[in-house]
Amino acid sequence: MSEKITGYSLIALGLLIIFFSLISAWSIFSGQSTPPQVFSFEGIGFDLTQLVGGDLPPQQATLLRQQLGEQKTEVISGDVLSKPLNLAAYLLFMGFVASVGAKIASIGTQLVRPIKVDLKNTQQKV
Repeated sequence: MSEKITGYSLIALGLLIIFFSLISAWSIFSGQSTPPQVFSFEGIGFDLTQLVGGDLPPQQATLLRQQLGEQKTEVISGDVLSKPLNLAAYLLFMGFVASVGAKIASIGTQLVRPIKVDLKNTQQKV
C-alpha cells in the first residue's frame, strides 16, 4: 500500500513540475515577466571616421580624422542580440524541467499500476 501512496505523490509532484514550467514559459511569452539574463552582448558598431579620407594623403587623412573626432555608429544593438538568445536558453531550460516532471510522473504511474503475473500450468502428459 505504501508504494501506491508514493506513486500518487510522485504523479502529483511530476504534474506540478510540468505545470510550473508551462506557467513560467507562458508568463514569458505574454510579457508578464522577462527571462533571466544569461547572455549580455555588446552592440556591433564601427567608427565612421575610419571611412573618411581614403583618397587623401595619410597626413591629411589623420588630420581630418582628428578634427572630426570619434563618431561611432551602432549597427546592431546588444539588446537585439541578447533578448532572443536569453529567451531560447530559458525555453530550453523549461523544456528540460518539464521532461524531468514527466519522468517523475512516469515513475509514479509505474508504482501505482498493479502487477499481474499469469503463470501457466505446464504439466507434461506422460
